[in-house]
Amino acid sequence: MFCSVSGSQDVQKMNFKKNKIAYYLQSVDVLGMSIPPVYLLWQLAGLTLGDILFLQGIFSLFLLVLEYPSGIVADRFGRRNTVAFGILFTAFGLMGYAVAKTFLQFVVVELLFAIGLASVSGANTAFIWDSAVDSGNEESAAHIINTGVMVRTGSNIVLLLLGSLLMLVDPFLPLYVGMVYLFFAASAMAVSEEPKKHRILSGGMILRESLVYVKTRRFIEVLLLSSLLFIPLRVAFWAYIPKLQANDVDPAFFSLVLMMANVIVFLMSWMVRRGRVYGGKILGIAMASVLAGIALFVLPLDLFGVLLAIGLHQIGRGAISIISVVQLNEGLDSEVRASVQSLKSMLLSIGYFMFASAANLVESWILFLNFLLTCVILLLYLPIAKLGQGDPTAVPLPA
Repeated sequence: MFCSVSGSQDVQKMNFKKNKIAYYLQSVDVLGMSIPPVYLLWQLAGLTLGDILFLQGIFSLFLLVLEYPSGIVADRFGRRNTVAFGILFTAFGLMGYAVAKTFLQFVVVELLFAIGLASVSGANTAFIWDSAVDSGNEESAAHIINTGVMVRTGSNIVLLLLGSLLMLVDPFLPLYVGMVYLFFAASAMAVSEEPKKHRILSGGMILRESLVYVKTRRFIEVLLLSSLLFIPLRVAFWAYIPKLQANDVDPAFFSLVLMMANVIVFLMSWMVRRGRVYGGKILGIAMASVLAGIALFVLPLDLFGVLLAIGLHQIGRGAISIISVVQLNEGLDSEVRASVQSLKSMLLSIGYFMFASAANLVESWILFLNFLLTCVILLLYLPIAKLGQGDPTAVPLPA
């Protein structure tokens, strides 16, 4: 009997280790090194900042349609296969950008990316969180997710430099390298171990139980916190290259600026990881940095001002990206973990689609409106967060 229990524990440890490797491999950000060539492709096709934001709005509409169903699929049929499927479609998206030349073709490519990213979103963190629970290591789940953020930003730093070198050989080479890696990461995920479920729910039950969370204070708090990343910081991101171009920065240095940004995210992630504090003062600093950085982008800036604003954005991004995921997962029932996270992403996609779709109508005002939106989000978030002080979960589990 003792040998049987010991052998079972060894298998659980081995499976958990294999799942962590698969999770870290899918965290590697090969898409980051594709941003400079893709942005140049958009400009060669004649797209303005308003066109690009409109294209990203269409992408968010695709996500809006796909996010929640993909979460239900992941909870019903397994997170491992859903994530592997999503990684493959992300590879197909890179393949599409290697050949696309018109706005309509870009829309089709964004659909491929939406299928891929919607499948991975929520399912990847549910996969590793429940893997930690299965192996008796639930206390390490937040630490692993934090490490995943560090892997993503650290790899982005290295791959942006590599992408710059690859572009000297061929502008499309970063896309091809990214494709090869994504096929490898999908294979690693496909051979990992699916976390066990305590209950097998139907699609309808998953839908009903996940919707229970929408009315909870914790869900609304995390939704507002995540919206800072998903709307204002995302809109500001697409203005980075135009801001740099306005200061006569050579395109060869775009990747270096993005590397600098990810160094800051990496350092913020490391600080959160070291302190193991997912809120408090560090969250206050992050939100203040987002507000100041977004405000600066409203102004005509010299190069130092642009770099300062980007740096402030990344301080917020580094802390909020981890804290929001951990705060939501701490109170979730395992059987609906992916669905609730996908529901959150779907609601954020609605917000981004509405804001980005208006970019062509108010393009000259878009960055000022982005600042006003940031102020509104913070004014809504702060009183809700204050109500939840002293309550670590505040998310009732469905009956």
